[in-house]
This record gives sequence, structure tokens and C-alpha cells, in this order.
Amino acid sequence: MACCIVSTALIVGSILLLPGYLRARGEEEIQLEAIAELRNNNERKNDSAIIDELAFNSTAISLLESALLQERPSDVIERVVSLREGVYLNSLSYSVTGTTTIEVVIQDTALTRAALLAFKTRLERLSVDSRINLPIDELAKSSDIPFSLKFVYKKP
Repeated sequence: MACCIVSTALIVGSILLLPGYLRARGEEEIQLEAIAELRNNNERKNDSAIIDELAFNSTAISLLESALLQERPSDVIERVVSLREGVYLNSLSYSVTGTTTIEVVIQDTALTRAALLAFKTRLERLSVDSRINLPIDELAKSSDIPFSLKFVYKKP
């Protein structure tokens, strides 16, 4: 009989615990779904933040890329100054005239006519398709020749 009482107690106890177990199980599923939804929302927020950052970086790269493609004034001036053997440079102006062209105006004095012509030739070699015109009156003197040159430097 004691065995029967224990069996009955186990069955009744299990039946009494069943609604609590089912309710706890249902609550667990609801909480797991809520956690999964939070994770998805968080991932979407992270995705949108990453997309925004990539868009910003893309814009920055395109701006920097165009700046890198431009010739720096100091590079052009350095090239011109390195060619000045026998010629003094008093004035050098630089202006960007196109995406690949730069206009350079040089004014000063050449020691000799030969030095001025050699300087002109070196400048023409500096840039592809560069033609420099020297006014004839600037070549009339044989020494201490004031000159003004204007040429278009094309980026390599």
C-alpha cells in the first residue's frame, strides 16, 4: 500500500507541476525570440553604421584621389629652377589652366644669349609638346638679357 501511495503522490505531483513547466517553457521561447530579434536589430544597426562609414570613406578617397592627381606647384617650380643654369630667375608665376596643364611665366635676366636659348631648350624638354616663344627684341643684346617666357607645362 505504501508503494501505491508513493506512486499516486508522484503522479499527482507531476500533474500539478505540468502547468508550471509548460508556462516556463512558453516563457523561455518568448524570451529566446526577443533575444534573437534584438540581435538582428543590433546587426542591422551595425550594418547601417558600417555602410555609412564606407560611404564617407569613399567620398574622402575620391576627393583625395583628385588632389593626388594634381601636380603640386612646388614640383613644377623645382623642375624649372633646376634648369636655370646661366639664367637668373626674379619672377615665376604658376597657374593651373586645365586638368593636365599648368601655365608658367618666368621673368628675369640671362647672362648671355646662348644661356637664354639653352634655358629655353631645357624648358621645352621639360614638358611634352611645349613650345616657348622668345621675342626677337630679347635676343638683340648679347649679355645681361632681360626676358619674359610663358609656357604651358603638361603633366607627364
